[in-house]
Amino acid sequence: MGRINWRSVLMSGLVAGLAWSLLTLPILVLFGGEIIDAVPRPLVTVARLASFSLNVVAGIWAMWLYAVLRPLYGPGPRTAAIAGFSWWLIATIATWQWTEIGLLRFNGLVGLIVASLPILVAITTFGAWLYPGDGTDLSRR
Repeated sequence: MGRINWRSVLMSGLVAGLAWSLLTLPILVLFGGEIIDAVPRPLVTVARLASFSLNVVAGIWAMWLYAVLRPLYGPGPRTAAIAGFSWWLIATIATWQWTEIGLLRFNGLVGLIVASLPILVAITTFGAWLYPGDGTDLSRR
């Protein structure tokens, strides 16, 4: 089995998380008016900091997942797309809770959910491109 290059996971994950944090803003402006209105004003600054931190952690997680999947599926866009889809799925489940607790209607999330899928797959693919591995990746034996 190939070894995980932890430095590359952290660096490429940091880049992916930062990219997602930057791209979240226009997505929220275009599709997330209802979710922006649902956050009480005193919590907006705290929510921004927490969201930024969680995006970076999620980016690192996605790059770790890519590194784990590389030996199984090989390096490249297909494996990155699987990791990106997984990131999108986890983010969608987490966001879905807003509807479950009654702060949002499902219609308020549809645009965010749909718009975030190709963006998270693209960001994960870019992060995967930055991830060089350790040169010892082996396919199935």
